Amino acid sequence: MHMGSMAAHDCCANTAWTILRNGIYTLRALVPITMNENVTITYTEPTQGTLIRRQKLLESKYFECTCRRCSDPTELNSYFSAVKCGAHEDLAGNYFPLDPLSHSSAWKCDTCGDIKTVQWIQKVVKDIKEEIDELSGSEDSISSVEKLENMLQANSGIRVHENHFEMLRLENEILQRISYFMSLNNGSNITKNLSTKLADRMIQLSEKCLAVVDMIWPGYNRFRGMLFSYCIIAWFVLNDVIS
Repeated sequence: MHMGSMAAHDCCANTAWTILRNGIYTLRALVPITMNENVTITYTEPTQGTLIRRQKLLESKYFECTCRRCSDPTELNSYFSAVKCGAHEDLAGNYFPLDPLSHSSAWKCDTCGDIKTVQWIQKVVKDIKEEIDELSGSEDSISSVEKLENMLQANSGIRVHENHFEMLRLENEILQRISYFMSLNNGSNITKNLSTKLADRMIQLSEKCLAVVDMIWPGYNRFRGMLFSYCIIAWFVLNDVIS
């Protein structure tokens, strides 16, 4: 048995595995690991909410995850699965599961105490997911970026918390579209004003996503690296515009 297979699962793991070109399996620390601390990897996708992660782990790995992230209704204060309560004009309320380790738990607003069924919560998230999926298949253009931005404005902090995992996916989709559009035009066929606007937006979205990822998936990981790459692209564009 390979030593790497002995690492336990955690939805907020402290290591990640890689197989190098020569076939050697490597385990790399994502964050500092203290003496006697368990070495963990994740068996699932960290950028999914608790309900989805735990269900997939149950179906594929046959166990119920009870890690600190799954056990916390707020997912380590990230509000990564929080759905907004529409009973408040300022949309201050957020629904959280009463028992995050139960697949059928009711969800309660942290402001007014209103109770919703898990089916109601899932319906809200499902509707948003389908809307994003529909736009994700559209062509890469500035108009598609604008449609995604409109969707973000209509949902982020309105139907779900701004840190919600579907908002993270939507923001990443916007970043991918802007990055592709910028590379396709390579600085030509677009004005300096538009280049500056898109580059600024890339930095803004990347920094926002990084703040969320730092809570639910800290340390050195592929998603964090991708977000930094968007920042680098934007910085190069801004440098060209200034010079």
